[in-house]
Amino acid sequence: MGVPGELVQEDSKVSFKANWDLRPVIRYPHRTEDDLAGCVVMYETPFKTKGEVPDFLYYICHDPYAHDKSSSSSLGSAYVIKRPNRISQPDDMIVASYVGRPNTQDEYNSNLFRLSILYNAKIGFENDRGDVIGYAKRFRLLHRLQPEFEMLQNKELQSKTVKRGFGMHMTETRKRQGELYLRDWLESQRGRHSDDTFTLNVNKIYDVALLQELLKFNHQGNFDRAMSLIVGMFMMQEMFNSTVKEKIKVPHQDWFDGLYEGNKTPLEDSGTPGGVTAL
Repeated sequence: MGVPGELVQEDSKVSFKANWDLRPVIRYPHRTEDDLAGCVVMYETPFKTKGEVPDFLYYICHDPYAHDKSSSSSLGSAYVIKRPNRISQPDDMIVASYVGRPNTQDEYNSNLFRLSILYNAKIGFENDRGDVIGYAKRFRLLHRLQPEFEMLQNKELQSKTVKRGFGMHMTETRKRQGELYLRDWLESQRGRHSDDTFTLNVNKIYDVALLQELLKFNHQGNFDRAMSLIVGMFMMQEMFNSTVKEKIKVPHQDWFDGLYEGNKTPLEDSGTPGGVTAL
């Protein structure tokens, strides 16, 4: 159901190019002979209006990995989720994924942020490992990260001691609550069939390895994909009051942007839009 490929960036634009020679990690647990580099898999292209992806339509949930011996079997796991909305259907589902462990964290983070640009999506992530914040600072991409989760929906989950600015740190209490959020989301009904059975959110998951993880999930194993979705459930709560917004192109916006780039004032520039004479 998914198309493997690579993300190509030119200036500020990112495009997806299918590449059937790339191999996603498609089984859990993975084997020693598997190529763990992974790749981006697209299930649905970004929805656009007038060439732009609306704000808050998509978000990315991410479980990073650390570069140490104790986590050598861990994979980076990121899913793009399309939020419930009124402008593009179907919704409330995974539309792209990136699971793998390439040679360097920079290579992984490069693909992660390109995915963020392609879908105009903020990244929510576990902030106690990996180098997501560090990478974002180096490449001026902090605006692509979701601010630190406030957990306003549940005071028991709030933290006054750990402040990292972006994403969330996972405690045992939060993990247990996140499991409940994820269970409820997986079992959410999407529509009724003629035989009175329902399609559920879990029926719209096309990542086989993720389904295998969910079937085997427990509190002792390593479940990178499931943990990224648990982060996603908290991010869904954080974005509850964020309305999907279509980007509107303001008339002569390019002219105004260029006018003020060099700290000019309108009177310092002789050019005017639409042939209007400057005063």
